[in-house]
Amino acid sequence: MEGYVGPTFFDLTSADKLKIMSLAGIIIAIVFFITKGIIKTIRKDEDFIPKKPTEKKVKKIVKKVVKRVVKKKVKKDTK
Repeated sequence: MEGYVGPTFFDLTSADKLKIMSLAGIIIAIVFFITKGIIKTIRKDEDFIPKKPTEKKVKKIVKKVVKRVVKKKVKKDTK
């Protein structure tokens, strides 16, 4: 019995091969989706980095602040 390696994948029946390949496919799919979810979460966190506001946005913010200040001043003056 020296040199006997044993049965290989190719010695299995078609049904057994199909079972093994299906199990391997399911495991690969699970690993793929878990990895995809982790990468998506990491990229989502990177999008949280604040971006510099555009000139248009700054003007809009300034207008809102000026309106608030003017309203407060008017309220103060009427009291």
